This record gives sequence, structure tokens and C-alpha cells, in this order.
Amino acid sequence: MNVKNIVRKSYVLRKKIIDIIYKSGKGHLGGALSCIDLILALYYGGFIFFDNQSKQNSNFILSKGHAAVALYVLLNDIGFIDDHLLMQMNQGSIIGEHPDHEIPGIDVISGSLGHGLGIGIGRSIANKLDNSEIINYVLMGDGECSEGSVWEAVNFAGKINLDNIIAIVDDNGLGILEQQTRLKPETNNQIWEGFGWHVINIDGHDIFSITEVLNQLISYKIEKPIVIIANTIKGKGISFMENKLEWHHGSLNEELYNKAVRELEIYAN
Repeated sequence: MNVKNIVRKSYVLRKKIIDIIYKSGKGHLGGALSCIDLILALYYGGFIFFDNQSKQNSNFILSKGHAAVALYVLLNDIGFIDDHLLMQMNQGSIIGEHPDHEIPGIDVISGSLGHGLGIGIGRSIANKLDNSEIINYVLMGDGECSEGSVWEAVNFAGKINLDNIIAIVDDNGLGILEQQTRLKPETNNQIWEGFGWHVINIDGHDIFSITEVLNQLISYKIEKPIVIIANTIKGKGISFMENKLEWHHGSLNEELYNKAVRELEIYAN
């Protein structure tokens, strides 16, 4: 899919996120809207693949599991989750607010934050032992990077120069218990570099730049683990949600739902 179509798709899928959460009554809106462009670039840019037999994702982990609805709408768009199941989020189906390995297209349970990077590193080591050229991608939240387990994983990967993993930090600046700041140690270039990682900073909503950077990273072998710190906006695409901590998790009444849909339809059509 070309970049122009991916950009349009991003607003179509943002609307679907709003539809799902409006119907379910609650959901993690802000973080899903901040990372949807990163997910789209990974999948429609050709960086993620699936096991043909199990139809499970083979090299992507959504570590910030509370943003699962952003992954669900993508999996629905490529035919892994049907419309009926998608619209049953929080209504007794396997589609909950956090991903489950029983959901088609997902093979890692996440939601208890801080574990995705360690799992991705374990996979990358296994791939090395199998002489596989697979690159594993782990999408994390900036708030999640406060977890000690993340830094244990970061330290280990840096020490062994693990060069087949790319961590992507959705740096929207607003963790649930934080005020907005871009100066956190968790997303500081020098700290990651000190642990032996190669650091790239990008605009996490510029799909052309995201795909271009990813293509460059896999074309030029960098003999160390890579982290992409993606500058994003919490609630991106909906004016009354953007950069508002109160929209980390919430619900929409009819008036706000209609307002959000009107804004997104301008770009989706």
C-alpha cells in the first residue's frame, strides 16, 4: 500500500476505534490514537509477517497492551478479525481492552506493562540460534518505560549487541500518572545510548518518514539493538482529545462521539 493510502487509512481506522469504544462504553482512546500510525506503517509498510499455518503474527509485539484497540482495527482491516467480533469489545468476547493470544493475529498477551521488550529479546536470541534473519519489533509506551524490567532487558540486549530487535517507543509525553514532558529519562537518547543502543528520533505520525527510517535500518546493518523514539500526540486526530491526559481512558457520550466522527471524516473521505 502506498503512503498516501496508508495516511487515508489511518483516519478510517481512527474512526473505527471511536466506533468500537463508543459502543463498548469505555476504552483507552488516547494511547490508541497516538500509536495507530506506527502500527499501520509496520504492517502496511511490509515489515510484519505471519505464520501461514497458525495465522499468528511472527515478529511484532504490542507491549503497550492497553492500546490493543489500535491493533484490533488493523487486524480487522486485513481480515483476521471479523466485524461482528470486533464490535464485541468488552462485551464478553475474547476481544478485551488488552490483547490475548486467542485472538487471530496476536500471539503475545500484554497488558501488564514492562514485559514485551524482554519477550522480544528472547525471540531475537532464538532467531539468532536458528540462523534466522527475522527482525523483531516491539511497540512500547513511554510511561511503560518506567518499569524496571524494561531496563533489565535494555541492559542485557545492549551488552550482547543484539542487532535483530527494534524497539519503538510511542512517546506521547502523557503517562497516566504524569504531566506532559519530553525530558523524561525513559526517552532520553543519551541514556539509551549509554546502554549500547542505537537511537533514532522520528515524528510518529509521519507515515512516510516512519517507513523510510525502517527501510534504512534494515538495509544498513547496525550491529547493536535499535530504539526508535517516536514523538506522538496523545489522542491524535480528534481536537478535543489531543494532548489531554483525561482521554487516556474514557467513554464518549453521543455529542462527543458525533463531534469526533465529523472531524475524522474530513480526512477519511
